[in-house]
Amino acid sequence: MYKTVTAITFVLVSVFATFSQGNGTSTLALFDVYAGMPGLDNAGLEARYQLSFLSTDITKSKSSLHYGVRGEYLVAPRLGVGLDIRYISSYIEGNYQSFMSGDSTTYQVRIDKQRIGFMPSLMCHFLDNERIDLYFHLGMGYKIKTIRETSNEPGYQARFTEEDALPLAFRLGLGLRAYVTDQIGVQFNFGGGQGGIFQFGATYRL
Repeated sequence: MYKTVTAITFVLVSVFATFSQGNGTSTLALFDVYAGMPGLDNAGLEARYQLSFLSTDITKSKSSLHYGVRGEYLVAPRLGVGLDIRYISSYIEGNYQSFMSGDSTTYQVRIDKQRIGFMPSLMCHFLDNERIDLYFHLGMGYKIKTIRETSNEPGYQARFTEEDALPLAFRLGLGLRAYVTDQIGVQFNFGGGQGGIFQFGATYRL
């Protein structure tokens, strides 16, 4: 999964650099790397675990932050289009009793979950000068989820279920980029949907 994200990041940078050649605007393209918080994917795992295993005995539960990359190409001085890619992982560990008749043994199970979202985005810049860039961010796309179960129960049959009505990635937010040099700066994004409520990271403009 990490190799996939790295490869896509390289392609994004290459594409935006290529399209930036020959454009007459001062800022041509922007590239962000960020972490988002809170990472609460494990909360959903815990609730679904209790339903799937009929157990509340959860011994460990953890979620990573959201990690992402975002590329943007300015099609007009205040309008940009781009792609936002986000990754998050979480896991829980717990104890449960077998569903097999006559087996009262307590077993252990671990459930790992990974999600990666690909989201085409539209950015509208309403304050943009040499040092400050304030913009509105709207995106919608597709997310891929993988879940893996491991247990010490002999002949274990996977029983964890988590269904999404739609594998939809979405974000609505307000972003701020502050540049410390002509090309490099810090960026923050507040909003809802993919990537957490609060995002922070670095930005680079061409």
